Amino acid sequence: MRRKKLSLWYSKITTDDEEISEIEKIYNIEVPFLSPKHLSDDFAGITMVVSHALKWLKLENRILKS
Repeated sequence: MRRKKLSLWYSKITTDDEEISEIEKIYNIEVPFLSPKHLSDDFAGITMVVSHALKWLKLENRILKS
């Protein structure tokens, strides 16, 4: 039951690892893109990570315009 609740809360995840990506897909967790290596280490700041994600969403026309 706990895993089911977790998948409801975290339905989109990014990773730089293809194997993790495949496991997430088994649990119906969307992996919209693989993160670049320079944003996947312990030194990547949240601002850089979110900025990259927003740029990707904009390029893919997946951002809703207000």
